[in-house]
Amino acid sequence: MAEEHDYWNQMYANACDAAGDNGRTRDVEWRASLERLRPFYLLRPRMFPDGNVWCALYGDNIQEGVCGFGDTPEKASIAFDLAWLNEKAQRIIAETLGEAP
Repeated sequence: MAEEHDYWNQMYANACDAAGDNGRTRDVEWRASLERLRPFYLLRPRMFPDGNVWCALYGDNIQEGVCGFGDTPEKASIAFDLAWLNEKAQRIIAETLGEAP
């Protein structure tokens, strides 16, 4: 199965090279696939203006949920990713050390 996957990846790469895009298509597809792995993309938090900044919130409220703030929706989504991954890492560390979260 892996050999077949590698074969088709190589065929696609050859077609892109023949088309003269020098890998730009593959680069765009690679970046898009990475984007789809972000917590912001997977969890679809609510996005709304909060005062003069944007908030990305997953959960019922800011105190109990996970949120990220930024001057733009993009910056708020990045802050959300960092907050989500930081909280997840803290929980894993606490569980590993046998501490209550």
